[in-house]
Amino acid sequence: MKNICLIASGIAMISFACNRDSVCTDDLRMITVEISGDTLDEYYTVRNSNQDTIRHGQNVSPADIGSILVVLTDSYRDQIKNTESEFFFVGLIDDSIRVWEPYIIGADECHIYHVNGPTQIQVQ
Repeated sequence: MKNICLIASGIAMISFACNRDSVCTDDLRMITVEISGDTLDEYYTVRNSNQDTIRHGQNVSPADIGSILVVLTDSYRDQIKNTESEFFFVGLIDDSIRVWEPYIIGADECHIYHVNGPTQIQVQ
């Protein structure tokens, strides 16, 4: 009887592990930051390890940018899957860098996730 319980427990654990690893939600995850103070003319995110520059909403006028800006989305997940990486959120006004904030962002099999970095930034 003890062996049957062990076998049943093993099968249940394997089944749970397979289902957990293979099921991802279809929602798009993103890391955002709320900006207050001066309005940025341009913004982008740079991955520190390879200087990859990620731009979101490139054809958006400064008036349309708003106060909640995207740092990174799931579209970058494959590049950092199963790791964590350092990024910098960069904001410019009149071609001058006014925001340079570090972030640690990770990704699993399904989505990116926020490890460290500000959720709000005051631009002076």
